Amino acid sequence: MTELYWGCLAGGILFAAITVFFGDVLSGIFDGMFDFLSADFLEPMVVIGGITGFGGAGILLSQYTSLTTMAVFVLSFLLAILLAIIVYFGYVKPMKNSENSTS
Repeated sequence: MTELYWGCLAGGILFAAITVFFGDVLSGIFDGMFDFLSADFLEPMVVIGGITGFGGAGILLSQYTSLTTMAVFVLSFLLAILLAIIVYFGYVKPMKNSENSTS
């Protein structure tokens, strides 16, 4: 399971790095291609943030606790959902509201 956690963490970090360096280029290439996925909670930042949080929580819980593998998986999954909710309501939703303001 540790390989899964490391893969999720590394994939999230890699996605963040690619987004920082090539975000404008990729948004121009894929402009409008994924508009059919218009659910707000499916924003890439929310999904990738949850996956990265799952990996990081899994690594930390498996290294520093004596929980079983299944308990670590469930706790990591719950923490990932919590992190995704925090990212959505703390960053994504306020930024969407600020883009739509008339002031």
